[in-house]
Amino acid sequence: MPKNDFPLTHLTWRHYLAVAVLAFTAYAPTLKVGFLWDDHVIIEHNPWIRQWSRANLRHDFFSDNTQGQGDDYYRPLQAVSHRVDYSLWGLNPVGYHLTDLLFHVVAGLLLVQFVLALGFPPMTALLTGCLFVVHPGGIEQFLTASGRTTPLSYALTLLCLLAALQEESLKMFVAALACFAGALWTKEIAIITPALVVLVYLYKEMPLRRYFLLIPMVFLSIIYLGMRHRVVHLQGAFPLSLIVLFAVKVFPRILWHYVQLILWPWNLHSHHLLPHLSHAWPLYDLGWIGLVVFFLWRKNKTGLFCVAWLLLNILPTTVAMIPGGFMLDHWSYQANLAVLLPLAIFFTHQWDHHHERIHGLLALLFFPLIIFWALLVHLNVELRGTDEKLFRWALHFTTSAPITSNLGIILLQSNRPFEALAYLEEVHNRYPEDINNGKALAYAYAALGQRKRGYAVLQDLARRNPLYILPPVAPDQPPPLNLQTGIHG
Repeated sequence: MPKNDFPLTHLTWRHYLAVAVLAFTAYAPTLKVGFLWDDHVIIEHNPWIRQWSRANLRHDFFSDNTQGQGDDYYRPLQAVSHRVDYSLWGLNPVGYHLTDLLFHVVAGLLLVQFVLALGFPPMTALLTGCLFVVHPGGIEQFLTASGRTTPLSYALTLLCLLAALQEESLKMFVAALACFAGALWTKEIAIITPALVVLVYLYKEMPLRRYFLLIPMVFLSIIYLGMRHRVVHLQGAFPLSLIVLFAVKVFPRILWHYVQLILWPWNLHSHHLLPHLSHAWPLYDLGWIGLVVFFLWRKNKTGLFCVAWLLLNILPTTVAMIPGGFMLDHWSYQANLAVLLPLAIFFTHQWDHHHERIHGLLALLFFPLIIFWALLVHLNVELRGTDEKLFRWALHFTTSAPITSNLGIILLQSNRPFEALAYLEEVHNRYPEDINNGKALAYAYAALGQRKRGYAVLQDLARRNPLYILPPVAPDQPPPLNLQTGIHG
């Protein structure tokens, strides 16, 4: 059988440059996007990032990132990085998006190194990196400048795994722990990194003594969880019956959803609602069980590795899925190696046998694929590049209450209370105890001259939600309102 005339035996700086250029080519349009969604709270109106001081640094590590105006985020290194950006760029969003894009490039380059460290050929590693940097699955985290926690945390996680795979030395041991700590204090999904270390060690058949690294990693995790617990208002424990129901009947289908999203990243939007329970749920379970059994039968370590990688990287997001009832596209960012690696292996095989006509044609499909994915990034920037566009686009596909309310608030902020009213009333009818939406609805009524009706909304809100204190406002005056666009996680 004919062999490849020009086998790629090693990677040079030109190959890494090609990966970086692809990343910039795909994601450069995000540089023209302003501050969106979370950015208004975490960056634009955040006084804590505007000055370097001991008090501000203490605030980073002992307070949440949203100053009590949204979901609790404990991400200290995100705040530190934003302070660096503010020192360089002020409130020019271009600089913040540029930093995000650089983190994405670094994550892509490190992913190439990680695939090499797992023992795959240079061509497979290169193709994996190329697919990763143009994939549009994480676009939402690059539309919002504050979304940098995703690429930064992933880059630090990959550095931790790479250090853990190096020859045993105190230097690499400390480097792995330092990178793990950095990933943890950047985004909570990094809590799964010790499990990823176990997965990688099992795949590489490392000696048992290498697992000693897990002891300080667990210790760091306990410290992190303790500090996070002081800041984040944790919800009560989920009933065991609910966890079992979710694990058996919902989660397998969610995993298939993310595989589909990675392969065909079309109609990306915020807040996919969790799929409804279906009588077909056993098929999803049997599908995953059958796939694992097949890989075991074939002794396919790579297949088992990819299934485990997908499972472990989606698993931490279930803490938000179960109570929130939604999924986010960018949760696939760290998990997509599970699908991109097999794709890269497929294209490598086609290229190695490109002298045969069918293999040569299949190998060439790699190029339209990366062009298509890069164009989808551009399309998403055009369709979702402002707050209003972001929320309107999402509402084509979801009935999410936060998205609906946020669009109403954005319309209010642009002096369109009549347009806003329908969205705010819809959410109020479903969640009359929602403080932010209730205040916005009251403001909309007042702006339309229905001040008494607006104040009645506030009075009802005070009866339903003990956390809301009714302001001393006369019925014939507009109620005070502090608008925020909400936090998306």
